Amino acid sequence: MKLVATNTGWNTITAYALDSKKKVVWRGRQEIFDELVEGEIFDVDVTKEWVFGRTTFVSGNIVHHEINIPALGLKPLPVNRISQRNKEYEMEQVIPGTTKDSLYDPICEAMDRKAEGDSGAAYEILLKVLAADLRCIDAHVHMGHLRFQILKDPMMIHLALKNYQVGVAMGEFFLGDHFHGLLPWGWVDNRPYLRALQGECLALWALDRFEESETVANKLLTLCPDDNLGIRFVRSNVRSRDKYIDHFYD
Repeated sequence: MKLVATNTGWNTITAYALDSKKKVVWRGRQEIFDELVEGEIFDVDVTKEWVFGRTTFVSGNIVHHEINIPALGLKPLPVNRISQRNKEYEMEQVIPGTTKDSLYDPICEAMDRKAEGDSGAAYEILLKVLAADLRCIDAHVHMGHLRFQILKDPMMIHLALKNYQVGVAMGEFFLGDHFHGLLPWGWVDNRPYLRALQGECLALWALDRFEESETVANKLLTLCPDDNLGIRFVRSNVRSRDKYIDHFYD
């Protein structure tokens, strides 16, 4: 059975079937350091299936999982050219729960809860956003931010990295295979994707994966040469093989 994860836990993953979009809950035990994050596709060798209420539950081994955004069948969000002369573009973003007539923003609310010390509430808000629309790059990024807080736990950094990688893959899906423009920080809807790249770069550095971290830093600097996120300083540390320093900004 091929499923798409929308809420991942150690022993329970809420998902939907890739073909029917029907909600399915997997019960079992994930392998340490091989855990899934929201937005991944995973294959289950089903050994038991049952229904409780209106929800289908399954158990069985997870035999494969991957980040494969095109396979999700989502409609890509537009990327709009802003400047013909400078090849500047602005991505579009979607944030479920917002309306044109309301100032409410669930991402901002989640960050407020985090600032107040209630990371659990922030986590639940972001999960609701992703359950509504996996295309919300900012929700993937801030899920990564929450997990990156636990810097002494490599497992949590690994999970944060995967959150960022889903956000990056989603942005690349929107941009397409032949994008060669610029994504300035000043165009605000570019920021979620740029933050996803920043998070990926920092998480790779924190895991001592220096060459991969430098590759992501180079990509970010190519897309945003003004370097509003200060990634050139990170690249310098990475090239020197320095231990991770907190260059992380919300």
